[in-house]
Amino acid sequence: MRKLWAIFMLCLVPLGAMAQDETVVRSPVLVIDPDQVFERSKFGQTVLQQITRERQLFLEENAALIEALDAEEAELTEQRKTMDPAAFKVLADAFDRRAQDIRVARDAKQQDLDQQLDRARTGFINVAVPFINQMMNERRAAVVLRKDNVFASLNAIDITDQVIVMMDADFDARIAAQSQAAEDTAEDTLEAPVGTDAQTPETTGNE
Repeated sequence: MRKLWAIFMLCLVPLGAMAQDETVVRSPVLVIDPDQVFERSKFGQTVLQQITRERQLFLEENAALIEALDAEEAELTEQRKTMDPAAFKVLADAFDRRAQDIRVARDAKQQDLDQQLDRARTGFINVAVPFINQMMNERRAAVVLRKDNVFASLNAIDITDQVIVMMDADFDARIAAQSQAAEDTAEDTLEAPVGTDAQTPETTGNE
């Protein structure tokens, strides 16, 4: 069972009945679905797309390696017909060692890819924390719990959608800033003087 996921503020507000203003429900306890935030936010989707691309590349590399090893094995089989048995054994043993090394390396890569998603989710929590803290301040909350560890709760204290909106806005702003910085750099490069057309004055000798 997963442990309760909670973030405590330094100054806790007293527990009590929820107070509601015009648009915001204030509560000492909030809930969030971190998996939904990861899978639906633009940041999380970007990470997932990168992981998907890496796994697809891994599968393509595996297919290419298998094809190459099969071709080499077929070539060795043909060579065996005309080679000295001792010489063939040297080649066959070298092939077996190389194939085993490749298998071990690919297994390690597969294990790393399997753990990559878990590492990404863990790192994503650190990215989400400032936005969750902001929601806690706005709602005057003392604790945020994982929604799947809560037996029942009101939708009004679920901040999943709000955190996604905040993270997406921040993501868009960062992308826009990076794009603007790239454009500014390109413009500066184009405007920078490359050289000078000024000619050196000719000197004349004494008449």
